[in-house]
Amino acid sequence: MNAWLRLHLRRRPRRDDSRPPARDRRLDHADAGRPPAPKDQRQAKTVRELGIAGAVLRAVERRAAGRRVRRARVRAGALLRISGPALNQAFIAVSDGTVADGAHLDVVVEPVRLGCRSCGRVVTSDRILATCSGCGSTRLDLHSGDGLVLESVEFTESERRHEPSA
Repeated sequence: MNAWLRLHLRRRPRRDDSRPPARDRRLDHADAGRPPAPKDQRQAKTVRELGIAGAVLRAVERRAAGRRVRRARVRAGALLRISGPALNQAFIAVSDGTVADGAHLDVVVEPVRLGCRSCGRVVTSDRILATCSGCGSTRLDLHSGDGLVLESVEFTESERRHEPSA
């Protein structure tokens, strides 16, 4: 038997089998009050899109400056793997009771644009590529397709300010 292993086994205190190991107790304490981890991919994607919808809502509220919002448009890169309908549903959920209550979120998915450093070719795709389709090189630069941009916000008609004519 290895000398280190013998020393380690000698130092290790025996534990009572009726109690969980100390490491398990710490994990239980650390996870107290947190929701359980998602059990399937669809639920995990929905939770992620709720976070993205919250970030979009904060940007919409800043731009709205107190005015009621009817519609917002977001451009999302294909690498974010965002589902438009799921993000819209998440936006509806997080915007309840805000200036964007009842607003619709349009999601435009922007393709990935990659530039090859070897041949200079620019390729667009719905996913990231490992090699250039022109020369086969792996020296690719990401030009776009991983961003999230609030393109526009449309306000309700009642919020438009009319100047009285003189």
